Amino acid sequence: MEGSTSAGYFEVWALSPSSGETIKAIQSLGKFMPKDGEPMGNVKSQTPNHLAMVLLVSVGDFNILLGADLEDVNSPVLGWNGVLTTTVAKSGTSCTLFKIPHHGSVTGYNAAVWQQFVTQDAVAVLTPFHRGKCQVPSPAEAQAVINHTANAFITAKNPLVRPRLKKPAIVEQEIQYVTEGGLHTERTDPGAIRCRSVIAGGQSSWDVALINGATKL
Repeated sequence: MEGSTSAGYFEVWALSPSSGETIKAIQSLGKFMPKDGEPMGNVKSQTPNHLAMVLLVSVGDFNILLGADLEDVNSPVLGWNGVLTTTVAKSGTSCTLFKIPHHGSVTGYNAAVWQQFVTQDAVAVLTPFHRGKCQVPSPAEAQAVINHTANAFITAKNPLVRPRLKKPAIVEQEIQYVTEGGLHTERTDPGAIRCRSVIAGGQSSWDVALINGATKL
């Protein structure tokens, strides 16, 4: 997509999914199709997310990389390696703002992306993921990001408390059957990171506002 604004010409590029990832996603969905005479089963989330859409937004002299939930896989043409093979990535484009993929997990980390596609000390933002014993990013995963930039921010530093909503046993059973992990209460005041810049004025830096507990990584 492309067009013009008061800030100048802009382009938005979808760098994933590749054709190979699209095929893999269709194959994954096909596994859930019941055969004749079989009951329909539950559709559970699949990993990696082959349909994660990475976007590159270019406006004026600014380039922004939105990493979605794309993961790094052992393939030269899939995941983040696939992104690095795109014409845009090969053109020497450098991004000053990076939405880090997959909550900063090691599964979404690709050092070459930082080295080839993101400027040194770019503004990097992420949201954590906490569920049971799974807490992302771990200290080691956070340090991997910090090693690339001194301007890394996270929407919430501490684990989110999600009290479960207690229901009658028969209702709980039905909820467990049709969902993954049941129901929980979400925060009503989630943290947020706001990044702004005066693009039309030739400004080259980002003004970062940390809202409702968002903080440096």
